[in-house]
Amino acid sequence: MSGTAWRYFVPYEPDFQRALDQLRQKAFARGAYFQPWTDRGGPVVEPPEDIAEAVARCGAAGTHSILDVVAFSLVAGAGLAHLVGEAEATRIFGTPQPSRDDVDDHKFTLVHHLDNGHARVMVVYKAGVPDALYFEGLTGSMG
Repeated sequence: MSGTAWRYFVPYEPDFQRALDQLRQKAFARGAYFQPWTDRGGPVVEPPEDIAEAVARCGAAGTHSILDVVAFSLVAGAGLAHLVGEAEATRIFGTPQPSRDDVDDHKFTLVHHLDNGHARVMVVYKAGVPDALYFEGLTGSMG
């Protein structure tokens, strides 16, 4: 495994792409991503104006965060948050409707089966009702 493993919970949103877009924006606003222009002790550099500029500045090294994931998908792929279905959730968590405690008990289990640049998303339940979306991924390069 190379890159940085990361995870986020967000309130449940039935539009997974919208949830992803909002999460990316919040992570960008907080500065919760690798920022080589501030980490190298060089001259002061203005922060990027938007996510696209932040991603471009990081180049092939990536942002080591949710900013490296651009879309929700039903299939795996680089830069995609691939849905964890009920059968897979049952295999990993012992239930098709895992709770936040179930996910916390198995944190970073999903990234052990991911290629760098890939992410997973799944619905997290509370009392049998969708309560949150959970994103877990592995992005960025160490070289």
